[in-house]
Amino acid sequence: MRTMALIPARAGSERCPGKNKAPLDGKPLICWTIEAAQLSAAFDNIVVSTDDKDIAVIAMQRGCKVIERPPELAQSDTEMLPVVKHAYPAFHPDLVMLLQPTSPFRTAEDIRNAFEVHASRNGDSVISVTEAPKNDVFEIGHALRLHPARHSVVVPNGAIYLMTGEHLLNKGDWYSGITYAYQMPKERSLDIDTKMDLEYARLLVKGRAQNEDKLRYASEIG
Repeated sequence: MRTMALIPARAGSERCPGKNKAPLDGKPLICWTIEAAQLSAAFDNIVVSTDDKDIAVIAMQRGCKVIERPPELAQSDTEMLPVVKHAYPAFHPDLVMLLQPTSPFRTAEDIRNAFEVHASRNGDSVISVTEAPKNDVFEIGHALRLHPARHSVVVPNGAIYLMTGEHLLNKGDWYSGITYAYQMPKERSLDIDTKMDLEYARLLVKGRAQNEDKLRYASEIG
């Protein structure tokens, strides 16, 4: 079964200009996703779709294949499904996984686990989700009265979108057909959209590094 990771990384961003190549812990943001895809060992091809020459160079230096994205698919309102359809004919994978570089804390294990969800259930698509804020989700009851949601409520976190090539060719999308969820914790579900999100990611990385240093020191003196 042929598999492809597609990493979409256009040049522009209204809320956070240049975010896909902005530094996060000493390396461009897109590299976090490239490395997770490579470490997963789940793909025959790791492909970056971009209209940015700098991003193309970064991707090729790290062993990825690059597809030049046309201007009409690199706009602020461009949806991801047309980008996937543009890249698909170059490789014709049986399974394509969209990995947005704005989700740097998604891990190789998350990628492998999403593939396992598909393998065990054999649906059309798998989407990564995270638990929705309980205080913001309600059900409408009798006479339009609001009640807190009583069941498990999740929202897509933007990290993983897996689809079969057959479903894509049949004009399906991630939400049509038979779709399964792969649930991720909040700490790995950050989706960077703004400059504030990027700064928060940097704080998280710094905090993780400090915790690792403390644990290492404790083990050395223990």
